[in-house]
Amino acid sequence: MANPSPSTLFIDKDAFASLFAKHTEYLENANKGRALKLFKATVQGVHTTEVSLERAVFVECKFRTCSFRGTAFDSAELDLSRMTHVTFDGASFRSATMRGVHMRQSSLKGVDLSDADLRPATINLAGDSRPANLEGTDLERATMKRAKLDGANLQHSNLFECDLSGASLKGARLGQANLSGADLTGADLTGADLSGAVMRNAILTNAKLDGVDLEGVAVFRSYDGLETSMVKAMRAHVQWVMSEGKKGTRGVFRDADFNGRDLRFVELTCADLQHADFAGADLRGAYLAGADLRGINLTGAKIDGADLRGANMSGAVTAGVNLKMAKIGKIKVVTDGGQQSVSTKLPAS
Repeated sequence: MANPSPSTLFIDKDAFASLFAKHTEYLENANKGRALKLFKATVQGVHTTEVSLERAVFVECKFRTCSFRGTAFDSAELDLSRMTHVTFDGASFRSATMRGVHMRQSSLKGVDLSDADLRPATINLAGDSRPANLEGTDLERATMKRAKLDGANLQHSNLFECDLSGASLKGARLGQANLSGADLTGADLTGADLSGAVMRNAILTNAKLDGVDLEGVAVFRSYDGLETSMVKAMRAHVQWVMSEGKKGTRGVFRDADFNGRDLRFVELTCADLQHADFAGADLRGAYLAGADLRGINLTGAKIDGADLRGANMSGAVTAGVNLKMAKIGKIKVVTDGGQQSVSTKLPAS
């Protein structure tokens, strides 16, 4: 991290425009212009769109009423800067140094934080540190591959469909965060706090979960033991559900063998599962709303909290199963004829 200056500067949009022009010249030719380097400055009223601030330095700076949509901060230094309530939608922070950054309540939809360093920053000679604070930020569909987020505060943040593959989240605080559809393949979540996190359709393949309490967290754990073709089809179905039919493929799993498998919180909404075998399977919390379950075998299955609203269970075998433990009732579906309500069709008693 660069050594911060004790002075405090105030940078308005005109002053920033001058500094930006020189920085642009520097990026084009290092022998001309001057790199933008600010220490303990207050940046106010600056709005940029799709410009480059690559390799710029903003150490311990404060940003007020600013927006940087589509702006490139690749390889920039932003350590200990405060950027609360700032809009960064579509911006890029690839390989940026952002230790101890404070971005609470900012909008970072679709940003690219690949390889960015958001670990705690050392703040004094005693070795005290300050973690990155992204509490309440909107990171929907952000790319965060291999990002270093150890100890970061991501509570109440929106990480919907984020790519966190290979990211380091050791000791990160993710309580009440929305991780629905997030890709955590190979991520290190050792000691992370996921209490109350929403993780529907999050991918945890090869993720490190040592010391993580997943009790009460609604997340499908693993495709282990399933054939490769089945895993591929189930993932395509998840994509189909998450995109509301725009991507992926509706799952057709007729006569599939899920006997005895752990399928807690599995995504099978509107899937075709006719005559599939779920005997002895754990389907607690499973998403089966609107699914075609005609003729399935549910003998001895656990279905507490499973969503069976609008599912067709005609001819299903339910010996030893208490259907009252599942969610049964109506759902609204959209057809060519418009929106209509569909109720669960229970097997004949």
